[in-house]
Amino acid sequence: MNLSTNVTQFSKEDLPLTDSLSHILPYQNRIMDLLVKYIELEDIHSLEPLLEKGS
Repeated sequence: MNLSTNVTQFSKEDLPLTDSLSHILPYQNRIMDLLVKYIELEDIHSLEPLLEKGS
């Protein structure tokens, strides 16, 4: 489990949108925007866990 600030913050923003498949489908663009936002920070401690979440 990664507890870096960026991964923790991403998870807080992402969790309500990915609670179930019925949430993921209508929010897929917002979820991807969040993922890109945090990947673009290029935090060495967050990149791998964020990329794993996105796959």
